[in-house]
Amino acid sequence: MRRRVTVLLLAAWSVTARGAEDGVLIEVFTDATLFPVTSAGTATVYDLSAPRRLAADLGRGLPREPAAAETAARARIAGAGTNLRAAYEGPAKALGYCLAKIPAVVFGQGQSVVYGVTDVAAAIQLYRRWREGR
Repeated sequence: MRRRVTVLLLAAWSVTARGAEDGVLIEVFTDATLFPVTSAGTATVYDLSAPRRLAADLGRGLPREPAAAETAARARIAGAGTNLRAAYEGPAKALGYCLAKIPAVVFGQGQSVVYGVTDVAAAIQLYRRWREGR
């Protein structure tokens, strides 16, 4: 069965950003357990399952006594500031881009999106063909 690839390409003005293919910022949104990303290169990969994994890690091995568990949980959360920010950065950006589903490869800070592709090199080729055809 042929895998269906949905491509949504939004109208783009002049797309220039830092650090990626063709001078365009590339961001990948996925759930790494379901859709492992390949050929990411310079793309930023956001694993949208990170908050779930972080919550499980923070809750693992807590004492059974409620007061002790609360104290331990508060200490873990207080020490997880950077990890919390990193875990929720991807979901926040995905909401900001109004992504319909994952995996999604986003070009130019939301100017263009390729859905259903986990191979970033293949998504770049689709993006390039679309830009050449405009």
